[in-house]
Amino acid sequence: MHHGRCTIGQLEGAGLRCTYSDGASLAEDRRVNIEIERKFLVTSLPEQAATADPVPVRQGYLARGTGVAEVRVRQQGAEFSVTVKQGSGLERIEYESPLTPAQFEELWPATDGARVAKRRSAIALPEGVAHLDVFEGHLAGLMTVEVEFADSAAAAEFVPPAWFGREVTGESAYANQNLCAADPRTGGDAPAPAVERTLVLLKPDTVTRGLVGRIIARFEDAGLRIVGAKMRWMDADLCRRHYFDLAERHGAEVYAMTARFMQQGPVIALALEGFDVVTTLRKMLGGAFPSEAAPGTIRGDFSHHSPSATAATGKGVANLVHASANRAEAEQEIQLWFDKGEMFDYPTAAGAFSR
Repeated sequence: MHHGRCTIGQLEGAGLRCTYSDGASLAEDRRVNIEIERKFLVTSLPEQAATADPVPVRQGYLARGTGVAEVRVRQQGAEFSVTVKQGSGLERIEYESPLTPAQFEELWPATDGARVAKRRSAIALPEGVAHLDVFEGHLAGLMTVEVEFADSAAAAEFVPPAWFGREVTGESAYANQNLCAADPRTGGDAPAPAVERTLVLLKPDTVTRGLVGRIIARFEDAGLRIVGAKMRWMDADLCRRHYFDLAERHGAEVYAMTARFMQQGPVIALALEGFDVVTTLRKMLGGAFPSEAAPGTIRGDFSHHSPSATAATGKGVANLVHASANRAEAEQEIQLWFDKGEMFDYPTAAGAFSR
């Protein structure tokens, strides 16, 4: 994927005007912040990290480039946002706006090839709060810490504690938008897409509507390999284990609606294999709400359920299919649904091209 270089002015000049619902331009918005931040490497975790509660973060870039605007979408715990940043070094212009989970999932596939995964902890300092990031995936083992300041004078007066390592403020190699593509410790690119596995659940609405064959055909047409399959009627215990953090992320009411929906009929669990299959599947599915999913996606083609329908009926979202959100989640969910003896390895006609 090509990640373009653009400023807010260029976006608006091209007709892509960034506005609020009241018509105000992003470039004119007084709520745009000046981010003043210093960044350091960390070689060993501080004692405070033992009692911190790290939050999983996944972020991807819709646009990035040296010296120009970056456009980032991020999920941090249960919060979703889109951020536009301009500039580099100690001070940058920053605009951030919240997203709904459905909006985030709609945008996430467009960040393919430009993503970072990490766990973030807040560490108290006399001057404020330090954000400690422990990276995952191709950056596993890398740790950085960031501290924001009210003004440049405070940033200049800051004395880093002993556990802070070398300062990398302004070093482009350690900017998150560049970490998504290369590991500065080795100078190498992020690893090429690998064959991986993901979990798919064909939900009760797919089964009862007789869409199982048509949806599985979509997966096979894409060259994905089915390495595990079973039908099961979910009970309360399996729902709790599968959706273990849903109540924390979206509230008890959302969990209750989802659990009722998933237990009203049988589901079909599939373990699918292919290149970057986690991302591929979520692109194929479309947005979480079918009414917001693009035509040509599975949810966009086979359903029309909307947020207003959920609110009016109090029922879970009839969006046909669940798919793991990331590699770590895929591994956990496959282990929950399948024993090792229920996974199969066999040749396929498309194997020479898709594995």
